[in-house]
Amino acid sequence: MIPRLPPPVCGVADYARCLAQAVEPHGHTSVLVPVQGSGDWGERLESAARTQKPALWLLHYSGYGYARRGAPLHLAGELARLRKKYPQVRMLTMFHELYATGSPLSSAFWVSFLQRHVAARLARLSDAVVTNRNDSAQWLQRQLPQRVEIEVLPVFSNFGEEVSPAPPMQRPARLVLFGGGPARDVAFWRQTELAMSALGLGELVVVSRELEIPAAVNTRFAVRQTGVLEPDAMAEVLRECRCGLLDYNPDFLGKSGVLAAYAAFGVVPLLTRGRHEISEGLVEGRHFVSAQAVPSSAHLAHVQQELRGWYAGHSQAATAAVYAKLAEWSESGLNMRSRNRLAAV
Repeated sequence: MIPRLPPPVCGVADYARCLAQAVEPHGHTSVLVPVQGSGDWGERLESAARTQKPALWLLHYSGYGYARRGAPLHLAGELARLRKKYPQVRMLTMFHELYATGSPLSSAFWVSFLQRHVAARLARLSDAVVTNRNDSAQWLQRQLPQRVEIEVLPVFSNFGEEVSPAPPMQRPARLVLFGGGPARDVAFWRQTELAMSALGLGELVVVSRELEIPAAVNTRFAVRQTGVLEPDAMAEVLRECRCGLLDYNPDFLGKSGVLAAYAAFGVVPLLTRGRHEISEGLVEGRHFVSAQAVPSSAHLAHVQQELRGWYAGHSQAATAAVYAKLAEWSESGLNMRSRNRLAAV
């Protein structure tokens, strides 16, 4: 189950599509069932429950993908009904996101309680649980009847993976930026300018809708805007870039598809936020470079190698192997609690 089929761009759906392809060599076939814009998704699950022996439902969950306010009560209610009607079917949930937070002045603050309620209910409906952040796993454990280990798998690259990426100094002196969110921030552009100068980078490639680039950046560096690209074209851009900008909350890097893409293609991440040791075991100077303290270019090869080592544990192949094992456990009817691996109800 996914929010909607790609295109349009949907990180969760793209992840599900890549995962479905990656588990095929393990003997598992998948059908993507979109919930948004599809009035018959429940009927499709029921059909699978009746015709596939055994059947496994895999829910890719991100609240805002299923409901405008991020609390899809209808989704949880329908799945509760179906689980009761078809108790022989096993259900696995991948929590891409749990709930939003914010100040009392934001709408996220007022809907956060309801979002937490839905996420907790879906966790208790599941026979096994996967998520992409250690903090998320700790929260989920508190919602479940027993404190058991939950599989934590930071996301993999949705743009493919490079088997043997070229070392940083053998690539063009080029910096890539995905997305336009931080591009409206003057401080961001100043950080970019200083970091490019310190690393000896002469070109900026912007993969986004058309952005207004500050004159100081346009004058000092070559700037190329590509617009939004398909995955294959994005992969080509990544192969030819030395470093990649990342303006992202450092506490949530486990679910950053951009960081995963940088790691998969050997692009050295240049973080505008986050210092020293941050989430998911990522360490400054080892797995990423901070825009606030740029090292010499000679250090980039070390960062590339260490980041790829970190990524190998949750690459597409590694992630597919975990999901395939969970599917086998579910199909055999084993109690997940007895394996001390995943949360079960």
